Amino acid sequence: MASALQTLFEWIVWILVPFLLLLTLSKTYGHLKKSPDARANDSSKAGFWAGFILFVIIFTYQVGGFFKAGFPEGPIYRGFDLWLAFSAALLAFLMFFGGRKVIPSHLKGWSIFASSFFGFYSLFHYLFIRTYNEFLLSIILGLALGILVHNIVSPPAHEFPKLHH
Repeated sequence: MASALQTLFEWIVWILVPFLLLLTLSKTYGHLKKSPDARANDSSKAGFWAGFILFVIIFTYQVGGFFKAGFPEGPIYRGFDLWLAFSAALLAFLMFFGGRKVIPSHLKGWSIFASSFFGFYSLFHYLFIRTYNEFLLSIILGLALGILVHNIVSPPAHEFPKLHH
């Protein structure tokens, strides 16, 4: 029984959490052409790539320093903060519940910039640096919970093809 629980735990920590970060980056990238406004689309594209470039800058700075000082050693699991996870879930729920009221369309590029930078940086930091993993693990799982609870309460509208007779 203990080995099954250990395997499940390792799967969550090594597979599920990085998958959620990659899913975040994929969804962020998917929002680049969702607006009918061409300027908003250009802003979104610039925001995504600016977030990636900021990640490259921080990555280069951090890894360059590690070559001199040595890479930090530590396990991927460093603890879990339940209150932080529930706070992140509540924040995500409220942000998604507010939708466009919370993030106006003219700030879409900035929100995509922040999402792409934090997605790339969190994935890199979670897998390789690991000094903030208690924080990252709690936040990532909490945000996922908040988004899913939002989708339970307010399911996304899907367009179904109309049948023509």
